[in-house]
Amino acid sequence: MRYFQVRSLKPSELARYNRAVLVELAQETGFAEWNLKTLAVKASKRQAELYALGNDRFEGHYQQYLEFVHPDHRVRLDQAIQGAISSGNEFELDFCIVDCDGEERWLRSKGKVSITGGNPMLIEMTRDVTRINQLQSAYRRQETKWRTLMQSRVELVLVLDENNCIAYVNSTIEGLLGASADALLGEEFLAFVHPRDRSRVAQTLKAIHQSQKVDPQILYRLQSGQNDWVYLETIVCDERSIVGGLVLRSCKVNVGSLTTKIPRSSHS
Repeated sequence: MRYFQVRSLKPSELARYNRAVLVELAQETGFAEWNLKTLAVKASKRQAELYALGNDRFEGHYQQYLEFVHPDHRVRLDQAIQGAISSGNEFELDFCIVDCDGEERWLRSKGKVSITGGNPMLIEMTRDVTRINQLQSAYRRQETKWRTLMQSRVELVLVLDENNCIAYVNSTIEGLLGASADALLGEEFLAFVHPRDRSRVAQTLKAIHQSQKVDPQILYRLQSGQNDWVYLETIVCDERSIVGGLVLRSCKVNVGSLTTKIPRSSHS
């Protein structure tokens, strides 16, 4: 067995690494200095870029500075700043701005009051966190979608991994199959499908696993915990990007009310 050799950084190497990190942070971070007596603002080049403060648009005053902030976030940012000024504590928050093209971008600012030359100054550091907020928002949307799907008590919901083994079942499926989730996890789903429907269901699952265009709706029979066959109408959703598998959303179908017929060869 081979092992990686790990050694501590020499002081000179650590210093170079720290300098590189600081340079990268400095390039990404904007700085602003606000004179709390005159409310004049001095912004670094990066800060001006983050706020889209063009030379012809910004005259260096606090109220105009706030005008670049999204109207929905302006009051919250102002309150955070005023609170930092009155308390002497740091402030840190995310907020949205509108650039000169009308596009919204998210910034994260952190600031603190200091005394410079006898004058109270508010020092602010700002970074662009648009991408981070977009990813977090997308995650929250997917999480809400997944929670809604998984908590459904009307539908029978299960998740299959790449081998069509059961990775998740909701309580409705547990009741139908007469087994607990722990007992069902890892079991091959197709083993519960009627032998005459199994090949057709397997072909649909395979096609969706391979991202092929196929009708995601299938009608088949599933063996219940009472050893009888229950007709299910299932829609297969490819949710591998969210839960790492295929989500099967099913409902029981009354044989007498079937609008879609199971192929003749599938009947026992």
